[in-house]
Parts: sequence; C-alpha cells; structure tokens
Amino acid sequence: MLAIARLRPKYFWIAAYLLLACWSFWPVANVLIANIVARLFDCRLSEGGPLPCHAFGHDISHPLYVLATSFWLALTTVPTGVPLILLLGIVHICITLVRRHRSRGRKERD
Repeated sequence: MLAIARLRPKYFWIAAYLLLACWSFWPVANVLIANIVARLFDCRLSEGGPLPCHAFGHDISHPLYVLATSFWLALTTVPTGVPLILLLGIVHICITLVRRHRSRGRKERD
C-alpha cells in the first residue's frame, strides 16, 4: 500500500506536465496535421478562407481551414504555457528538494 501512495505524486507531476504541454503546443500540432493532410491530397491552404479540397469523395476544405488557422490560437497558448511549464518545473524541484531534506533528517534521527 505504501508503494502505491508513493507513486501517486509521480503521476500527478507527469499529468501536470502533459496537460501544460498539450495546452501549449496543441495549436502548433493542428497546423502540422493540416499541412500534412493538405500535402497528401494535393490541396492548398489559405488563411483567407477554405479552398476546395476533396479526399475520398468528400470536401474537407473547412476542417483543414480550421486546423490551419488554429495557429493564431498558438499566439496565446505558447506564451502562457511555456512559462507555466517552467514554473511547474521550479515548484516540482523545490518540493522534491524539501522532501529529500526532510527524509534525510528522519534517517539521521533514527
């Protein structure tokens, strides 16, 4: 039971880092996905509006347009997410150092 209790903070930190990474870089990933799909189906992307793009008998121009223009969202998410990731890293390091210091003090007293 103690081993499970010790693993929970580890999963918390992993989840927190992943959540902030997704927040920061998801719009950039959307643009990359849009460019890959457009290249696969020989389509053009424009910020001015959706251009015709047919794949498997369907027009996928609007979803590609939404994905491609999500780069503008990255102007908000990257500048807010990267400092939050760094702040989380500092907090993580401080908490880890305090826990190690306390555990060393307990070992010396025993």
